[in-house]
Amino acid sequence: MVRVLHVFRIMNPGGAETLMMNIYRKIDRTKIQFDFLCMDANKGAYDDEISKLGGKIYRISSPKKVSVFKHIAEIKKVIKKNGPFAAVHCHTSLHSGIVCFVAWLAGVKIRISHSHSTFDPKKQSLKRKIYITMMKILIKIFTTNKISCGELAAKFLYGQNIENVLVLNNGIDLQKYKEINQEKIKLLKKDFNICDDEINIGHVGRFAEVKNHKFFINLANYMREKKVKFKIILVGDGELRKNVMEEVKRQKLEDFFVFTGLRDDVYNVMKTFDVFVMPSLYEGFPVAIVEALASGKPCVVSDKISKEVEIVDGMVKFVPLDATMESWYENIINVINKKYNIEEISKILDEKGFSSESIAKQLEKIYLSKEKS
Repeated sequence: MVRVLHVFRIMNPGGAETLMMNIYRKIDRTKIQFDFLCMDANKGAYDDEISKLGGKIYRISSPKKVSVFKHIAEIKKVIKKNGPFAAVHCHTSLHSGIVCFVAWLAGVKIRISHSHSTFDPKKQSLKRKIYITMMKILIKIFTTNKISCGELAAKFLYGQNIENVLVLNNGIDLQKYKEINQEKIKLLKKDFNICDDEINIGHVGRFAEVKNHKFFINLANYMREKKVKFKIILVGDGELRKNVMEEVKRQKLEDFFVFTGLRDDVYNVMKTFDVFVMPSLYEGFPVAIVEALASGKPCVVSDKISKEVEIVDGMVKFVPLDATMESWYENIINVINKKYNIEEISKILDEKGFSSESIAKQLEKIYLSKEKS
């Protein structure tokens, strides 16, 4: 059995983290075991499950809190002390340059950088531009396998020539989303205080600036003025959750919002939605949209999200990020009564390679590719 070291900031539910946990559950663990290197002292929501599945979690200092030399030394120490690792698989965008370089120093044969985003959110100062250039050079030299969630994310991290980049779909456990447990859905609606005559607008995502949660406050104000009955269900956690909740309270919108926190049953929570809304400032290929589609829910999303999410014809509506609330509201209303056949959607997603089983098999081949050499 070989071990693969995945590099993340923290193992909380997010697009990349959820993707890898979906794969971890499906991969042949008699041949491959996952370990995780995290750059956050806090415990992640997935940590207990990782331990149950046989994985180990190693923690090092955030690169923001220590010098680059100490950061490099900490990464190398984890690899040397706890290896050998057949592969190091990095999910930290530009920072992958440092990780792949250190993995090379430590003698790891397979060094994977995995692009999950289409944009660098930090201010583009001269210092930042130099960092970006250096990281892309390191990625080009020391990465053996370049992976991306989509073409736009590939071009962001690897440049315009992406012929040697493997575009790996954000796979999910389609069976979980295909199954419908009416009793659980009924109980969830009761827990969320959802009434039958309300429009249920759902969102799954980390509370971070890129996800644009303030949009939902503006939408709620607009719908309240129109005297529409509705609930906005926000699934997730993050650094801005407290701020969003405080603003909701300040504007006396508490009756219209449900903050679920982190959930391990998103496949059931999704089924309480009438529509999935994602007003992100930018995105790569969000796993949450794949989950919403698999749940049979129409999606209304910002035009800053990659058009690659149009997996099932007619289920994703793009709205300009700067459009009026009236325009967003009208687009939401226009899709909420549309019904979709989950069995047919699941078949389409499976055929297009969005099942975690098929993604796991692709990664197995990469992880085991050097075993006989």
